[in-house]
Amino acid sequence: MASTENELHPVHALADHFQSRPDQTVAQQSLAPEPVLVKDDHINIYEFEAHKKTKGAPPPPSYSNGVTENPTLPEAKVYGHQDVIIVGAGFSGISAIYRARRLGLKAKIFEAGLDFGGVWYWNRYPGARVDSEFPFYQLNVPESYKSFDFTQRFPDHHELRRYMAHLDKTLQLRKDVVFDAEVCSAEYDADQGIWAVRTTKGHRATAKYLILATGLLHKRYCPDLPGFSQYKGEVYHSSFWPEGVDCRKKKVAVIGAGATAVQIVQELAKVTVEEGSLTMFMRRESYVMY
Repeated sequence: MASTENELHPVHALADHFQSRPDQTVAQQSLAPEPVLVKDDHINIYEFEAHKKTKGAPPPPSYSNGVTENPTLPEAKVYGHQDVIIVGAGFSGISAIYRARRLGLKAKIFEAGLDFGGVWYWNRYPGARVDSEFPFYQLNVPESYKSFDFTQRFPDHHELRRYMAHLDKTLQLRKDVVFDAEVCSAEYDADQGIWAVRTTKGHRATAKYLILATGLLHKRYCPDLPGFSQYKGEVYHSSFWPEGVDCRKKKVAVIGAGATAVQIVQELAKVTVEEGSLTMFMRRESYVMY
């Protein structure tokens, strides 16, 4: 499958499915953005962001202490006691902190990404958009929906991140959110009725209430295909899709036939139809009842 100057360059696109099971040979649906070339099952947040900033340069090696703290970072901040700690700054996390504030509670969000959006921060593959119409796919927050107009019937990931930025500005969310802070520990003290939360960067806080607004689509699955480690072509995972990928004049294979794959195939078919090729590999046939 190696490419040469006289043949079309092979590209492998791993499309997600909604549930990952050990017996599956396809990737799981997890929504994400500008990626790295993926051949392992873990992408460190620091590696990913470094890749985005360098626009394709190889990511730095993993830290010597694995998936814990970056040794070059300054001492992490202790945020003290909160009424509520929320994990995740997507739709659910934003809704939770909005309602906590209205109850007069002191709340703090810890978010692994570098901005709001949750799945729509991470999901940036070709064709990524929501399958619900815009009047319904938004928060029931009068301060925001009265001052924002969607331009698409089924908003794509660009417009959804624009909506998230509007929520941030309208509700002044950012002051109570810690970004680039992946929660790695949450311990409950039953005697005191208090949660103690810690992030991979060492941030710490305690709270009476803990809300896990992490959603269902944040886990990425990479299949252990025979010979995958020896594959010499380009490999992209839908949950870490780079900006500026040009699939024209290339042989593209998409593994998976779920909702993500359908969206990817629709877009890649437009650019490979003349001089490239596009093949989808599916485990089971899909049926449409009408």
